[in-house]
Amino acid sequence: MVGDVTVAVVSGAPDPLAAAVERATDSRVTAGTDARVADADLVVADGRAAVVDLVRANSDALVLPVDAGPGVRSVPRDAVGRAVAAVVAGESETVERPVLSVRVGDRDPVPAVFDVTLVTSEPARISEYAVRSGDRRVDGFRADGVVVATPAGSHGYAAAAGGPVVTPERGVVSVTPIAPFVTDAEGWILSDESLTLSVERDEGDVSLLVDGRDEGPVPTDGATHVSRDGGIEVTVVEESAAFW
Repeated sequence: MVGDVTVAVVSGAPDPLAAAVERATDSRVTAGTDARVADADLVVADGRAAVVDLVRANSDALVLPVDAGPGVRSVPRDAVGRAVAAVVAGESETVERPVLSVRVGDRDPVPAVFDVTLVTSEPARISEYAVRSGDRRVDGFRADGVVVATPAGSHGYAAAAGGPVVTPERGVVSVTPIAPFVTDAEGWILSDESLTLSVERDEGDVSLLVDGRDEGPVPTDGATHVSRDGGIEVTVVEESAAFW
């Protein structure tokens, strides 16, 4: 408890962060890889993996991301104490980053805060993919894979594949072929309301990765449905990274 604010730290190595928060606020915090966040008002999430864990736990706490990239306006580790003190003092603002729901066939949906990727499991194997937005077929292409990035994830793997950075305010995602067979392959900015990815032909197994985590194979002609499903609230302070 920090004043009237309950703080939790979620981290693979939480002690340094917890100590920094305690020094800055003169209070103890809940910390650990499975820190109790259900009743926390503020969760300090150490790294991208911790942010993903919070989204998958369906936490509705306010999040202060640490070293998780500019897409979620994270703060550097050496600024955590000052950042938490600013939040407690009311010197912060809250922004929302969209979360996607990803579903293959009759499997349970998986949330994605950064990106969704279909990729051939073996190197140098090219498959044929198709992209639909709502009821409209956008295109088909041969490539090593395809990545859908939220605004939070558009700075990462999608950017490395040649995709654009996507503004958070527009309700869109970027869709980018990975190592396409032709040199003039396009990418797209599409609505995040209803998107479908499919494998129309494969030369090897295709895997679904959600926020970098393997969610199993994607069958040929099977549809991967992607749609907006809520968001995660992130607190922004003076030390937070700029989005652009």
